[in-house]
Amino acid sequence: MRRLAASLATVGLAACSPPPLDCVQPLDLSCTQLYPPDFDDVFQDTLIPKCSTGGGSCHTPTGHQAGMSFDKTNPDDAYQQLLLPSTTLPGRFRVIPGNASCSVLIERIYSTDDYWHMPRGAQLADSEKCSIANWVEQGALRRPMPDAMPPTPDAMPPDAGVDAQ
Repeated sequence: MRRLAASLATVGLAACSPPPLDCVQPLDLSCTQLYPPDFDDVFQDTLIPKCSTGGGSCHTPTGHQAGMSFDKTNPDDAYQQLLLPSTTLPGRFRVIPGNASCSVLIERIYSTDDYWHMPRGAQLADSEKCSIANWVEQGALRRPMPDAMPPTPDAMPPDAGVDAQ
């Protein structure tokens, strides 16, 4: 009887949890950008003020939710963290260079679901989201550091952008 109750409770909790994210379709990349689509602008103008200090504090060096910290003194580390697999969605990548619509970062900032949306409790301007999406779509490059380039497409797992269902 206990097993049955535990099973029913598990099924009930699963039914209440939000569905996994899907690729953002359609993703309009001809939108008006707030700033040039490069990492330094994304980091300084959005990630720091909206996710690490001021308006949001989820990704501070001490808070680092989902294993991510946007420490304003260490943009190189933040860049590398963005290229790692998601810790909350196994088998998915936070940023897939050249594939903005299926990058978890883009899915989260475009989401309208309270559970998935980032930054929590705030909304990025459409022009801000546009700059970030275009940065990812254009290869998520980090300049001027040649040693901080994103992995080449052949180095990415074949299903990096696909949600296993």
